[in-house]
Amino acid sequence: MYFVTLFMAILMANIVKSSAVYARQNETILACAEEAPSPDFLQLSKLLQASNSTSLTRRQSQQDFNFNIFAHVVYYDKTARGGYVEETDIKKAIEAMNRNFDGSGISFTLVSVSYTENQDWATYRDVDAMKDDLREGSYADLNLYYISSIAEDRGQITTSGRCSMPVTFSSNGKPVDITTRKDIVVSEEYLVGDGCVIVARAVNGDTVTHEVGHWLGLLHTWKSDCSDDGDMIDDTAPQESPTWRCSSVTDQFSDGTPANYACGGWRESNMYNFMDYSDCTSTFSAGQKKRMAYWAEYREILGSRGPTHHSSRPAAAASAPAPAPEAPPEPPSDANEGNTQRLRWFKRSIFEQEGGYDLCMGLAYFKMSGSSSLSADHVDRACGTEIFCKIIEWDWQGLGPQTMRDRLGFASHHECIAGHEAEP
Repeated sequence: MYFVTLFMAILMANIVKSSAVYARQNETILACAEEAPSPDFLQLSKLLQASNSTSLTRRQSQQDFNFNIFAHVVYYDKTARGGYVEETDIKKAIEAMNRNFDGSGISFTLVSVSYTENQDWATYRDVDAMKDDLREGSYADLNLYYISSIAEDRGQITTSGRCSMPVTFSSNGKPVDITTRKDIVVSEEYLVGDGCVIVARAVNGDTVTHEVGHWLGLLHTWKSDCSDDGDMIDDTAPQESPTWRCSSVTDQFSDGTPANYACGGWRESNMYNFMDYSDCTSTFSAGQKKRMAYWAEYREILGSRGPTHHSSRPAAAASAPAPAPEAPPEPPSDANEGNTQRLRWFKRSIFEQEGGYDLCMGLAYFKMSGSSSLSADHVDRACGTEIFCKIIEWDWQGLGPQTMRDRLGFASHHECIAGHEAEP
């Protein structure tokens, strides 16, 4: 992250308000479980930020990288909630990811999609056994595991993915240059554990792009501690919390650039960056592309040295045709059958039906804008009170309790529920 400059200081005096709304109704990234980077990884990233002299960084501009993808769908029933994803949806997500990586010199090719019915694996239990059984390829091959849920679920809000950061090596407390140490290889343990686990309900191009950004060495654009080194990319601005909703970014510099107040000053917002959490992500910074190119070549070098790992199951089973999906559940036929039934339906459908999340969140925006059209009955009918309140708490907690109370009237889902009285 960069620090405030004289140019930025001048721009700070020219902040203007804007009512522009940046919205995209599909491919919303929810939240991911970023793997804690190792001390060696952080040390090497700091060195990369400070210097372009390594043998890897000198060669990157002449190289393009293409990674094979082995996708594994692990489900307990043939619904998105159960972990099921159709192969056509995986292909669309990877096509979208390739468009997102355009201009980075990095691309991806889907090699195969396997299907496995296993309730433990689909619910993030015995993950090591799942990867050991299904993993394909070398350290330069990307394995994507689509499952039902990940352990970091927050009530009804599901963590969208978890991806491995690149493994690093050190000697005498210093990072090792793998280009000069030909004896450095990835262990079987690290190879099998590598890859990305993605929740089936988040199968879209932006989610997989964000997760694969981690696989290629990128961190989130924000850190709550301003004394921290942040994401160690010079051209992403300091940021204290996720953006979440782009429509909440209403400040701009005089040239129209979205602005965010963080770490004691006005900064350019990272709202469009794939490594932020927002609903309008569309780009990687030049510094991020350069950093990913470093880790892309790093993975290719280690991948060329072995080992490789192949699924322990017969080839026919790994390449079996996808089972036909079951028909999605039907919503209650009568909208007035009671909050309990609507709540049950919403719990099942919120992430399975396009726009379900946005529908519920839209009510919060009406509330924040002071719209008199929002009523308790609207909340009940669209979301169910409990789910509405939990989503609002999760999505807006970065504002802080006092701001939430000022704008929403409550600072937690408990206060939200307590203050909600269904209309007759």
